[in-house]
Amino acid sequence: MAASKELGLLVVLALFIAAFVASMNALTSSSRSPVRDESSNNTVTYTMRLHRLFGAPDGVNRSMIGVNGGFGWDFVIRAREGQRLVVHVLNELDEPTTIHWHGIFQNHSNAYDGASHVTQCPIPAGGRLTYAVKLEQYGTYWWHSHHGPQYIDGLRGPMIIDPIATPSVASDEELIVELSDWYHRQGADIVAAINSPTLDINRPVDIIPDAALVNGRGRFNCSFAVGACAPQAAYTIFHVRRNASYRLRLINTAAFAGFNVSLDGHSMTVVSVDGIDVEPRTVTHLRINVAQRYDVIVHANASPDSNFWLRATMNNVAPLFFLVPPTGQDIYGKALWSYSNATDDAPRDDVTMTDRIDLDELLLVPLLKEVAPAPELAFNFTIRIQKNDTTNVSGPHVAIDDGPAFPYRYTTTTPTLFSVMNDDPLPAEIHPLVLHQSRTSVQILVINYNQGEHPFHMHGHAFWVMAHGTNLAHIPSMESLNALVAPMKRDTVAVAACDSFRGECVQPGWTILRVVLDNPGVWLFHCHIEWDMATGMGMTLIVNPSTLRSMGLPSDIQRTCAAP
Repeated sequence: MAASKELGLLVVLALFIAAFVASMNALTSSSRSPVRDESSNNTVTYTMRLHRLFGAPDGVNRSMIGVNGGFGWDFVIRAREGQRLVVHVLNELDEPTTIHWHGIFQNHSNAYDGASHVTQCPIPAGGRLTYAVKLEQYGTYWWHSHHGPQYIDGLRGPMIIDPIATPSVASDEELIVELSDWYHRQGADIVAAINSPTLDINRPVDIIPDAALVNGRGRFNCSFAVGACAPQAAYTIFHVRRNASYRLRLINTAAFAGFNVSLDGHSMTVVSVDGIDVEPRTVTHLRINVAQRYDVIVHANASPDSNFWLRATMNNVAPLFFLVPPTGQDIYGKALWSYSNATDDAPRDDVTMTDRIDLDELLLVPLLKEVAPAPELAFNFTIRIQKNDTTNVSGPHVAIDDGPAFPYRYTTTTPTLFSVMNDDPLPAEIHPLVLHQSRTSVQILVINYNQGEHPFHMHGHAFWVMAHGTNLAHIPSMESLNALVAPMKRDTVAVAACDSFRGECVQPGWTILRVVLDNPGVWLFHCHIEWDMATGMGMTLIVNPSTLRSMGLPSDIQRTCAAP
């Protein structure tokens, strides 16, 4: 009997080691692009089979969500402007899910936006759904789960839409650079801890990432690991040719972390922001917040026999170590920029820039010069972090103008889109703002009384960033805002943290946005930090409901709510 038990334990151990080795082999192989099911001039089709697998992106093995037998970040969706994108999603998870196409306008296809409980019921375990989207834009985007905290567990990946016309700035080749934070705990466990009445907001241990990943690879200090850990987990390697030019598509798919990005010995020229072409601006360092994207051109003109570090440092994590001492976490994401004649030696860590140039977002100018129309409607959207009187849980409380402040919440299993289609009353908990006109220019002043920065994303639209600051007394006049020429346009913007003194907010951070709401649908406007959205930092924009009702609901979207 004892021998039998020992044999059983050895078999289990062998299976675990085999799974771990397989995951590491998958990790150290080159990135895999999925094979398209079919492609034509008008349509491109993919199939995504969602399932659990074990992986070790930073050397520590854990259960995560994969796609088609691999990692989500290797599932690159690629299409062309003007094509119809069709994605068959097969949910082999033991939980519901959805897929959202971040930054895609979804003109006349709001039902396929993929926001759980907003535009659809989630795809049930064992179910399937086909998303169909007309692509009327080009640039760098990404896809991710929009149900619970699943994208923390790996359900996310790049999405590239090539332009019909020749790009405004040419390059010899391109490289996708996906930046993300990584956690050893499951996303659901992190959100549960944040939603606990026992959460100590002065020791934010639950939100501190364990590692920074570049294209799904990072490195954790194994001396702090619980369980199996590979001490020298592989970094991503970008093989480059001297004198070639490269378009780097930088995508921040993190749950929490913003990144400072630089490439030792090289400068970068910014040419696109959130899919919007901009006048070229050369920098050595740029800051990319959660859900944002930057396209930069890099000329490979350094020493051809050397390696260099591409650095991606989590910029909002290090301050938390003053509250919670680090235990093996690595905030310094890295990838190897390797010339064809380079030796195998690791790059030097003491390379310095003689002339550092940081990107100033206020200096970005879009190639398409537009004037943001004077607003027909203006409102304030205010954020505070406070305790809920009922649950005693600390979390975001948001308010529109002088209305009551409370967290955004789903209070019904009926998606908001379905309620709008039926002309049913909308629950106040979703902070609905209904705009009945077909085209409305709106100005939003986002005011942040929290000591953390918040990246806000709007579904279905891009907006103009008119101004930002940390003192309400310095908000520009309406006249000066109306006079702005060619303000920057994007779909995700960081709202500054409040200026604080001894833990108390002195002056809130603020950002002024303008947007023409001309896309009929039910659209979220929310912070893209995963647990901020999960705990209620958002609102709902309902645009032109009468036109929306005339469009009808696709039958497959209706069936998501009929599933058992």
